[in-house]
Amino acid sequence: MKIDISLVPRNLSQVNSRQEIDLSLNLASNGTRYILRLPVLPAPMDTICSVEMCRILSKNRMLGMIHRFQPVETRKDNYIVLKDDGLDAVIAVGLDEKAIIDEFYGLGARAFIVDVANGFNNVVEPTIKQIRDLKNTYIICGNVDSEEGFKYLTDLEVEAIRVGIGTGSMCTTSIMTGVGQGIVSSIQECRNIKEKIGSKSLIIADGGIRAVGDIAK
Repeated sequence: MKIDISLVPRNLSQVNSRQEIDLSLNLASNGTRYILRLPVLPAPMDTICSVEMCRILSKNRMLGMIHRFQPVETRKDNYIVLKDDGLDAVIAVGLDEKAIIDEFYGLGARAFIVDVANGFNNVVEPTIKQIRDLKNTYIICGNVDSEEGFKYLTDLEVEAIRVGIGTGSMCTTSIMTGVGQGIVSSIQECRNIKEKIGSKSLIIADGGIRAVGDIAK
C-alpha cells in the first residue's frame, strides 16, 4: 500500500517559541564532521544548486553541492573560490571520475556524493570504494527506492543514502520510465530495513517537496 501523510497535533505542546527548536544535524564519520543548522541538502542539479547557493548555505551552517553538469575546471574553480573564503561544499561525482575525485581530495574536499539515477547498481561500487580508501571522507550515494537498494549501499558503508526515485517536484522519471513509488512509502521501506539490520547510514529523503509544509512532513 502506497501512503502519504499529514501532521495531526495530538500531544500537548510544551514549546513556547519556534526559536526554541533545535533542528541541527550532526554529520560525523571517519574523522570528518559537519554540523548543519537545518537537516536540508539541495539536489546536485544544475538548475538547483549554483556556487552562489553553496556560498549562502555554507555561510548559514549548511552545505551546498558542486554539481557535475559543468566542465571539470569550472567545478574545481567553484570549489577553490569557496575554500578560499573558508566555506565548504559536497562534491558530486559520477562514474569513471577517478582522477577528478583525487583532484578534489587534493584541494581539501572530504564530502562526496556519488550521483547516479539508480544507486542499486553494481557500477557504483568501484567509485564508493575509491572514495572510501581516502582518509576522512564522508560519502553520500543514491538514489534507491527499496529496502534491497538501501541494504546494498549500507553494506558498502556509505554514510548517507538518498532515497526516492522520480519524486522531485519537477522530475519526470516515474512518468517516462514507470520507475519509483511515493516518497513516504520509500522512506518507510528503507527505515524498516535500516532498523532491522542496525544500519548507521543516514536516510536522505530526496524529492517530494512541492510546498513548504512537505519539509515538516
